Amino acid sequence: MMDRARRLGASLFALAGIRLRLFGLELREEVRHAASMIGFAAAAAILLSFALGFLGVLAAVAFWDSNRLAMLAVVTAVYLVGGLVCLRLALNALRAVSRPFEASAEELERDRAALLPEERP
Repeated sequence: MMDRARRLGASLFALAGIRLRLFGLELREEVRHAASMIGFAAAAAILLSFALGFLGVLAAVAFWDSNRLAMLAVVTAVYLVGGLVCLRLALNALRAVSRPFEASAEELERDRAALLPEERP
């Protein structure tokens, strides 16, 4: 009886260790993915901001003598629409992100189902 209890305890500890390692792997993967996304997004935002700023200056200078107010209005409208489109795309991408630690949660649910017999009425 004690031998059986020891084996069960050892099995449960081994199972918990495996699940803990899986959780650790997923945590590292999520952190690496988030850091990568944040880094590239920040670099893109900075570079695109400079590019758009210089594009606006270029357009304003090119049409300074003829239609400077109209050109400034067009450039502002283009920036506004582009910013709103980017905001919408970012919100859609945020909604599409998978749930973190989904594999760990699924494995724990399978373990629970395997350890606890289903109750039947």
